[in-house]
Amino acid sequence: MVNRMPDISIVIPFYERFELTILAVASAWMQRNVETEVIVVDDGSTGDSSLVETYVTRGGGIFMRQPHRGIAVARNTGLAAASGRWVTFVDSDDLLYPLKSFRQIEAAMHEERVWSCSGFDLLAERGERIGGDSLSTTRDAFWRSSCPSDRRL
Repeated sequence: MVNRMPDISIVIPFYERFELTILAVASAWMQRNVETEVIVVDDGSTGDSSLVETYVTRGGGIFMRQPHRGIAVARNTGLAAASGRWVTFVDSDDLLYPLKSFRQIEAAMHEERVWSCSGFDLLAERGERIGGDSLSTTRDAFWRSSCPSDRRL
């Protein structure tokens, strides 16, 4: 069996948000049409993160634990472990739409970019959209205003 480089590494740092982190990880694994690598970094939680660790590792993800040094350091820890062609950072209280990674990579490649950004939907507890800047509703307008075409790296 040949190991392929993942299309995208999804880095999820967290501190204490055990249940929310599991939901974020589940949404990362639901990405469609892309090969994903999920990396979860526990930024020194004082509670028991073993349930998160078990969930991540049994699903084939990478779980890392570090002393509490803040979200920036936790993101960098995950980034250092990433092997995907693309990397995205997902906060532990965020969920990804199933085609988010595929569409974002597709748009970045179409525009010949090496970086990309995306919008968000703010959802109420029952799941209804109450705000945000969604790519699903503003598609090209958001892409063009947030990621100007004159910026090439």
